[in-house]
Amino acid sequence: MLKYYNIWVLFTLSLFYLGPISWPHQQSWMVAAVVLSCLVFFNLGTLFGRKLPVLPAYNFAKLDNKAVTYAVIVIFILLSQLHVKSLTGQSILNPMNYSLSFGDVYSNFQQTLKGRSVSAGSLEGISLILKAAILPLIIFLFVINFNRSKIILLLLMFPFIASGMMRGTDKEGVDIGIYLLILAYYHKILGRRSLIALGLLAVLVVLFMERKMARFGVNLPPCLPGLPEACFDFDNLLARYVSPSMEFVRLLLTNYITQGYEGLGRALEIPFEANFGFGHIPVVKGKICQFFGMMCEMQSFGDKLPDYGWNTLHRWQSVYTFLANDFHWFFLPLYFSYLGALFKVSERSWYENRDIISLTLLLLISVFFVYSSANMQLTISLGWATVYLTVFCMQTVRVFRNKPKNLHCEMHSHNRYSEQL
Repeated sequence: MLKYYNIWVLFTLSLFYLGPISWPHQQSWMVAAVVLSCLVFFNLGTLFGRKLPVLPAYNFAKLDNKAVTYAVIVIFILLSQLHVKSLTGQSILNPMNYSLSFGDVYSNFQQTLKGRSVSAGSLEGISLILKAAILPLIIFLFVINFNRSKIILLLLMFPFIASGMMRGTDKEGVDIGIYLLILAYYHKILGRRSLIALGLLAVLVVLFMERKMARFGVNLPPCLPGLPEACFDFDNLLARYVSPSMEFVRLLLTNYITQGYEGLGRALEIPFEANFGFGHIPVVKGKICQFFGMMCEMQSFGDKLPDYGWNTLHRWQSVYTFLANDFHWFFLPLYFSYLGALFKVSERSWYENRDIISLTLLLLISVFFVYSSANMQLTISLGWATVYLTVFCMQTVRVFRNKPKNLHCEMHSHNRYSEQL
C-alpha cells in the first residue's frame, strides 16, 4: 500500500501545479516543499516501523457475540435516525422518503440547516455525543465483519448510505467505497473481484456527476461559483468527442482534489499560533469551548484563512494545514514519520497475526491519505475525532508496551555472562 500512497500524493500535487485550474499559488514552491517533505519522512518512518516487533492479535471477544453486535448496530441506526431527522426532516427508516431528485434533496437539506443550532443539553446534542461514543465500535465491527458476514456488513453500511441519500451529498457513499476497496486490498481479494471494484467506482462517479449537475440545474455557469480560476472548457477533445458531462466531472474532481493545496499555500503566509494539540481536531476544541469556556480565543489557520481570501466554510485547506496548527510547519514531518512507523508495524501485524486493531489503523491511514490534499478527514466530525483518538492512541500504547520477545533473553544472557566474568 505504501507505493499507492506515494503515487496518490505525487499525482494530486502534479494536478495542482499542472492541472486545468490556475490556482494563484501554483507559482509557489512552498506547497510542494511541505507536501514532499512530509511524504519523505513518512517513508523514513516506515523504515523504523520495520524494526518494531509485530503486535499480537487483539481478541474482540465482546464484539464476536452476535447479540452484542446487533444491539450496537440497532442503537447506531436509531441515533443516526435522530440526527438525519433533525438535519433534513426525513426518516431513514421510511422508504417513501428516499428520492433520486438529488437537486431537490440537497436544496431541502440546505434550507433545514439555515438558522439551525444544537444545544449541548438537547436531545439531539446528547444523541450526537452518544453516536460519537459508539462510532469506534461501528468501525471495528465493519473491519471484523468485512469478510465474515454480508448481512452485518450491509446493516453497518445502511445508516451511512441512508444519510447521504437524505442529504443529497456524496461523502458517505465515497467513504463506504473507500472502506470496501481498502479492506478488499488487505484481504487480498481485490484481484479476484476487480470487476466489482471497477463497477463500484463507476457507480460512484455517475452518482457524483448526477448529484452535482442536479445542484447546478440545466444551465451550467462558465466557471465554478466563487472560483474564477476554475472554468469549463467545452471545446476541448474530452467534451467534444466523449461527453460535455465528462468535462464537468473533470473540472469538478480537479477542484475537489487540489483546492486544499491552495488553502495550504495561503496558510503558509499566516503567522503561527500554537493550538496545543487541538488544532487538528477542531471539533473537540469547539466542544471544550462550548462546555468549559476554554480555548475560545485560540485561533487556527482555518480561523484566519478567511481574512486571506479563503472561506474555510466552503473550501478546503489540506491535512497539512490542520496538523501545522499543533506541530508547526518545521515539525510537521515528525508527525508523518510517526505515522509511517505506525503504518508499517500495523501492516506487518495484520499480515502475520491478523490483528484487527492494526487493520483498522491501516484503514484510517488510507482514508487520511486519500483526503490529504483536501482536509483532515479523520477529525471532520465529533464521531470521527473519537475514532481517530481511540484507534491511534490504542495502537501507540500497544507499540510501546510490546517489547521484543528476545529482549529479556538477551538481558538474562548478558547478566549470566557478566557473573561468569
